[in-house]
Amino acid sequence: MGYNPGPSQAKQPAPLCQGQGGAGTGAMSGTDSHPSTDPLATLTPTDFAPWTVRGLIASHKLGSLVVGALCAATVAVLVLVLLGPKAGTVTDRTTCDQWGSTNVNQQNAYARLYIQEHGRVSARWGAPEQGVINAINAGCYQAFGEDVSDTATVVQAISRDF
Repeated sequence: MGYNPGPSQAKQPAPLCQGQGGAGTGAMSGTDSHPSTDPLATLTPTDFAPWTVRGLIASHKLGSLVVGALCAATVAVLVLVLLGPKAGTVTDRTTCDQWGSTNVNQQNAYARLYIQEHGRVSARWGAPEQGVINAINAGCYQAFGEDVSDTATVVQAISRDF
């Protein structure tokens, strides 16, 4: 006698649980009573949209605030540096603090003015214009050490009378 499957195997029983989308859509498939664990099975085509700055900011609010604050602080510092106080013309009333922020051209211009109005400094400081600058730098260095650089003028720095 041979094996005869007969009519009982021709018709299969219906699955116990059939998902809405059928097998393989991610809800429930086949005879499993567990949902699919495949992450791609539950995603829709809109979930694959490219990232946007707006979406990134919306999903990372605290990080966005920190980055924004750092950018604002950086711009503020840059603006202060660019538009901050500038050293003006150097005069006899210029303090050592102000002298420290002058450029070479301003220092040379003041040295010429000082020689015209007050005469030369000692030859031990160097050539006439450079001697004035050297004397002021040495005097202001001493004024910084004595913590009077905000009140000592460049004339006082040359004579060390502060």
